[in-house]
Amino acid sequence: MNKKNVTPDEFNKFVQNIKIQNIVLDKLQVSVDREGLSKKKHGGLPVLLQEEISSPFIIDESQGIFGVSHKVRFRTKVHRKIVMRIDSVFTAIYKVSPPDLLKNDYLEIFASTNPRLHIWPYQRELLQSLTTRMGLPPFVLPPMIFIPESEQDKI
Repeated sequence: MNKKNVTPDEFNKFVQNIKIQNIVLDKLQVSVDREGLSKKKHGGLPVLLQEEISSPFIIDESQGIFGVSHKVRFRTKVHRKIVMRIDSVFTAIYKVSPPDLLKNDYLEIFASTNPRLHIWPYQRELLQSLTTRMGLPPFVLPPMIFIPESEQDKI
């Protein structure tokens, strides 16, 4: 199914059949180079943030349970050297009823949009908490902002 063929009413009816069950932290890797950080004399730390959302994956087909993962890679550099890194993966677990809706074409569209909104606050809290605990200025991720596909090439 092409996204252009999706009607908002049909998609909204599909989404009403999905209930979030849980959001879990699946992976966390953290490192800091204190010596490298000490070379930063003044000003803020430059930040590189990358994110990736997975395709939906089936956890329990008979129960209509599926998941979607959201990976964030957070890096800080001083003099071109990575001095702090945080890699995290959260997974949103959903239940769709009836379970045969797991085969619906709208599932991929749902997975490319909704889980990011559900997981983003967890990623924000984790990054802010970890940077503070690492003795760095707390990093606050901005709120989730969506840019229409037609405008993304202009950025």
